[in-house]
Parts: sequence; structure tokens; C-alpha cells
Amino acid sequence: MTASVADIQTIAQRGATLNVKLTNDDLIPMLIVLNQKDEIGIYLLEVSKFSIVDAIAEQLEIDDAKAYGLVVEAFATEFCDVAINDYNYRVRDMPPDDIYEAVQIVVVERNKGIVSSSIATINRPDAHTKELEPWMDSTETAITSESMLITQW
Repeated sequence: MTASVADIQTIAQRGATLNVKLTNDDLIPMLIVLNQKDEIGIYLLEVSKFSIVDAIAEQLEIDDAKAYGLVVEAFATEFCDVAINDYNYRVRDMPPDDIYEAVQIVVVERNKGIVSSSIATINRPDAHTKELEPWMDSTETAITSESMLITQW
């Protein structure tokens, strides 16, 4: 079975949704790679946030990737301009009332850059439960720091 760039978003959403249902633990960043043969590879990025770009670059080269999706659990905000201009994309440094937990998926195509993005808010009804709100397309509004992505390879 072969896959397409569009399939990356679907695979990522299904995987993240299942992960949130099964465990209360934080989501380990995940890389979904589409290679030149239209085959999918899925990798956990169990590295420090300072090494994540290097880990992505290495896997893209190994797989001869034509596209990838990055799945991360992160803080999000509705105050995008403030996050970009006042906090240099560091949403986690914003006041607690201005941020919320979310799962974000960003799909990047080789030599095209970001082609899609989606986000789902994480709710915590109690200390032992996480729930995911419906996925929303965030391609136009997502705060995506280039420091976390490789858009040319």
C-alpha cells in the first residue's frame, strides 16, 4: 500500500487521538515520514527539545523523505501576535490564563514548506484523564517556529 502527503495528516490525527485516549502521559513527539517510494515510516523522537531538529534532519536523510509530519503536545494560544512579537514564539512563557494544552500536527513537503497543520485542544477533566477536542485546521493560524521544523532539505 502506498501513501500520499495528504495521508500524513490523517495518520497523525488518528495516532495522537488514540494516544490521548490510552494514556495520561505527555505525548512523545512523533515524526511521520513519507519517502520517495510513497511508503510511511513512523518514529518517536525521544530526544531533548534542543536536539529535535537534528533528529528530524537525520531521519529525513535516512528515509530519502519527500514529506513529513511532526506531532507534538504543546502549549497554544489565541493571542498569536503577542506570542510571536513579545515572546519570540515561546508560548509556554506567556501568562497561564492566555495559554492552553494542545496537540499540534504540522505537515511539511520537501522544497514546498508547510502544506497543512491541525490542532486539537487537550482537556483534563481530572488528574487522571485527558480528552481531545475535535481537530481543527490551523494551516493559516498556527504558530510554527522554524526552529522546530525543517522546511528545505
